[in-house]
Amino acid sequence: MPLKFHLTLLIHAHQPCGNFEHVLEKAYDSSYLPFIELLEKHPGVHLGLHYSGPLLTWIENHRPEYFARLKKLVHAGQVELVGGGFYEPILVSIPPEDQLEQITRLAA
Repeated sequence: MPLKFHLTLLIHAHQPCGNFEHVLEKAYDSSYLPFIELLEKHPGVHLGLHYSGPLLTWIENHRPEYFARLKKLVHAGQVELVGGGFYEPILVSIPPEDQLEQITRLAA
């Protein structure tokens, strides 16, 4: 009997705060959008996605339609969004009140 295994995959998408507009545009056009398009074509692929806060803010301001596509993948059970800190801090190294602020900000 063949062995069956499950591969757990979590993709991390990050852009630092203050990155150049042309860098964000290129990254979106060559990476983030094509990746979502590929997931839409392969509904059998299930994975977790994590985005940094600055990247989500840029997408919200420049490509908000991306969120509608992402939402469909989440509702279909294909994608699970994974949280964290907005600016990618090492949470255990900052005070508890800052931890809560970072997590709350990214969740919003």
